[in-house]
Amino acid sequence: NLLEQIIKVLKEENEPIHYNEIANKIKDIYFSDSEAAPSPYEIYQTIYRSIKKKSESSPFFQKKKSVFGLKNI
Repeated sequence: NLLEQIIKVLKEENEPIHYNEIANKIKDIYFSDSEAAPSPYEIYQTIYRSIKKKSESSPFFQKKKSVFGLKNI
């Protein structure tokens, strides 16, 4: 699912990155050219919702505007 894909990309990067970069990496890893990959906005919304709804239990943190990382890096 999308959440797992985001986590995998952030683990591989090992540092916080911009949500557009996360979207590009997910597209490269998980989707062929003929498949519709999630938009950068969908990536942002998924991470943002996780942070807002789960707060402390969310696996993500926001380093600065539009830049996210994993808490357990």
